[in-house]
Amino acid sequence: MWRKAQAFLKSPDGRYFLLIAFFFVFPVSVAGISIAVFGENIGFFRDNALGTLLFYGFASIGMAMALVPSTFMAIASGYLYGWHAFPLMVAAYMFAAVAGLFVGRFMNKSLTGRASFASKSFADYSEAFAESQFLLLFFVRLSPIFTFASVNMAVSRLRIRWIPFLSGTLLGMLPRTALFFFSGLQAASIHEALMNDGAINQKTLIFSIFLLLSVLGLILIFIHASKRMHQKITNNKTPDHD
Repeated sequence: MWRKAQAFLKSPDGRYFLLIAFFFVFPVSVAGISIAVFGENIGFFRDNALGTLLFYGFASIGMAMALVPSTFMAIASGYLYGWHAFPLMVAAYMFAAVAGLFVGRFMNKSLTGRASFASKSFADYSEAFAESQFLLLFFVRLSPIFTFASVNMAVSRLRIRWIPFLSGTLLGMLPRTALFFFSGLQAASIHEALMNDGAINQKTLIFSIFLLLSVLGLILIFIHASKRMHQKITNNKTPDHD
């Protein structure tokens, strides 16, 4: 069993899942450096247009490159600029989602040696999931568990259709991002905004609802994908009487 697990982790598909796990953890570890930067230069970012431009430029590039969590940037944005800057945060998020997809594709192919799955089962599920792309993106972006960077890496092997990808990403990110943004807006200090994570501590019920909806949605998508795969297998086995 252990040898099989080791062999899988060394395979291209195994390295792909390890990359997802890495991007699940890495942005959070970098956030500490960003806290120090914001804490020492809070006036610069808040009080002039150049600081605002640099903040959202960093947000766009940092999220796309998996250098900082999207929730972290939403909290900081709410604290620094208030609701009038929420459209800038949304724009930064969408730019990062598109750029992050290409970054994920590049890293996926570079580090695993493949742009698609070697396993036929994984490939079939990937194709089936791609058929429900809008709902898939909506529910994974809505979930408080899946990080922005790990989702970008995970979907890097899907056959992307831009309208479902962009609309699912936008509608899925809005509730969670607004909640974190509001948490930063309520904070009394930058340290409280970035370290206390009030969106989780004070709004557990809302986050639980997000989690429940995302889990139920993903279960339904998985069931639908499994049915599609079963139907495809059945059709392939049915002899042609014509």
